[in-house]
Amino acid sequence: MDAATALAVAQTLFATLQCAEVRKLCSIIKYESELEKLIETVDTIKSALRDADSKCQELTYGGQNWVKNLKDAVYEADDLLDEFNTVAHQLEKTPGGKVMKKVRRFFSSNNQLKFAINMSKEIETLREKMDGLAKNRRDFGFSELYKPVKRREETCSYVYEQDIIGRDIDKEAIVDLLLKDDLEDNISFVTVVGIGGLGKTALAQLVFSDNRIKEVFKDDMYWVCVSENFDTKDILGKMLEMNELGFEGLHKEVRNKIGGKRFLLVLDDVWYENGRKWDELKNFLILGGRGSRILVTSRSRKVAGAIGNYPIHELPGLSVEDSWALFKKISLGQKEDEATTGLVEIGRDIVIKCANVPLSIRVVAS
Repeated sequence: MDAATALAVAQTLFATLQCAEVRKLCSIIKYESELEKLIETVDTIKSALRDADSKCQELTYGGQNWVKNLKDAVYEADDLLDEFNTVAHQLEKTPGGKVMKKVRRFFSSNNQLKFAINMSKEIETLREKMDGLAKNRRDFGFSELYKPVKRREETCSYVYEQDIIGRDIDKEAIVDLLLKDDLEDNISFVTVVGIGGLGKTALAQLVFSDNRIKEVFKDDMYWVCVSENFDTKDILGKMLEMNELGFEGLHKEVRNKIGGKRFLLVLDDVWYENGRKWDELKNFLILGGRGSRILVTSRSRKVAGAIGNYPIHELPGLSVEDSWALFKKISLGQKEDEATTGLVEIGRDIVIKCANVPLSIRVVAS
């Protein structure tokens, strides 16, 4: 099993650890702190596996063995969490008023109490094992931090809408925020925040191509893929399609291009969490007309905080049915007939492991 495959499992594992059902069960057995530590460890391991994947031809025998042990730990965690998640979903299916009654009944018998205690110990043991492996990464030349700019391809505004499933409600929420006209300032920001793979870019593309948005902003719509390189000159240069100008020239061109006009700017995949450069960028964008909007996508809520006190849309995972519909669409296409109906139960089990994360579902289904 290569590092790239283990990375895909680690990403799904990371998403599952943060789902509401697992958090609720951890709260019941008083293990929230261990869950948070495990989430942090898995995040570190994701970075190490990305680095391992990029260096797979350079690894020494010791490095290859370390990657193997790391992958084994990831799969061990995935198996453990599968059992854990099954119980969590059973609790989630119970009507709200009966939840605590069922929880007390669930943990009242010796067997089920033993399950809770054993599960807690297994989580702690596994987390310590993964911690030890993660700390040893420097011994084999793996970096502590992984820079996302190296792995992210540049995005654009185009989207094939039929490929996107389960984002109608989120799209309507964003469109409503962008078309609100009750603000005094010339410009306002909306930030879409969520973990990697949830489809933040796809959502922004859906909004960008919406006819209501096009009718309001007309030809003054711009898309800039930022990634790690948050630089005012670079962002404005991409926006204006002029990359060789200094700040003075940019100021004149920005004034000519958007001065007094209502515009929409999408800043996709932003990581910059310091308010200083955001203030610098705002000084240019404020030249636009009243009602101008900037839509930002980011994995970090700190980015939204650095921008200022503006609306945030937390992007959730897909619903169970939308997750299944996406999996079916990619894995079966137009071939869903009697010959494939026997695979439905297996497929639904696979979808549960993908934790309602569209990217994980797409990778596995394909």
